[in-house]
Amino acid sequence: MIALAGNWLPHLLQALWQNTAAALIVLALLRLLRDASPRLRHAIVLVALLKFAIPPMLPLPTGLFTAAPPAPSIEPVRGAVIALMTSARPLVLALMLVHLGGIMFALARLALEALRLHCIRRRATALGEGIFVTNEIAVPMTTGRAVLIPRALAAALTRAQLADVICHEREHVRRRDVLLNWLQELVIAVWWFHPLIHLLGREARTLREECCDDALLASGTCESAHYARTLLEAAAFAGRPQLAAAAIAESHDALLRRIRRMADRRSLPSQRLSAAAIALVALLALTLLPGLRISAANRVAFDDGMFAALRHTHRH
Repeated sequence: MIALAGNWLPHLLQALWQNTAAALIVLALLRLLRDASPRLRHAIVLVALLKFAIPPMLPLPTGLFTAAPPAPSIEPVRGAVIALMTSARPLVLALMLVHLGGIMFALARLALEALRLHCIRRRATALGEGIFVTNEIAVPMTTGRAVLIPRALAAALTRAQLADVICHEREHVRRRDVLLNWLQELVIAVWWFHPLIHLLGREARTLREECCDDALLASGTCESAHYARTLLEAAAFAGRPQLAAAAIAESHDALLRRIRRMADRRSLPSQRLSAAAIALVALLALTLLPGLRISAANRVAFDDGMFAALRHTHRH
């Protein structure tokens, strides 16, 4: 347990500063590109989420962090870990257990959400192929390939508006947004204590909704004014969606932002990224993703000499 805590602390700190720096860069870039297409902004957010998912010691020969030495090879870090593991060992162990406990709690919450969605889907009434209505949700959502619609909303919408909602949710199916939501929530579970990962997660979910809007409008599946009225109707029923489901609305504010985008003629919907956008995302990924120098310290946290020093200090 002591060795585990001695490995956990420096690698957590190594990942923490890199992920925080990457998140701040991406959030600043999103602000600069606030008028860009949601597909581009969503791809940029995914780079930051991928940074949180990749171990910080993974040796890749690219990136802004290439010059950063692995934490175990930094003498002040080694000294600080030895000091903490000797004078404040219970605190380090407690922090590690709190971190692991938070991860277990978040994963258990995800499992309960998945079970609840499964039960809702089984109790729902079929409205058509893959379409179900239920009284147990407040906002239309997609789970796997099943589209769930609140019964009250289905009754309030016209046939054409209901078709807009179904098209939106089926676009989530086509884009595999439910899978992306699950992967995102797993990353958030590991970094549950980091406020920026939650901010990035909310931004990613909202941008996935905007991507679906643009895909439907660009393909001509939905007419913009009629589709905007459908979103306004849905806003009256909007509530908190399930964590890993793909829902038509994250919040009233997000819905109103999307409607304003559709009313702004400068925001032309697009179904794919331009070559320039792809190049920007690739450059960002090469800049932010791990690039620690390849060395033995990348593969093991601390060498035998460090643990010998730790044992020697503990004996005395």
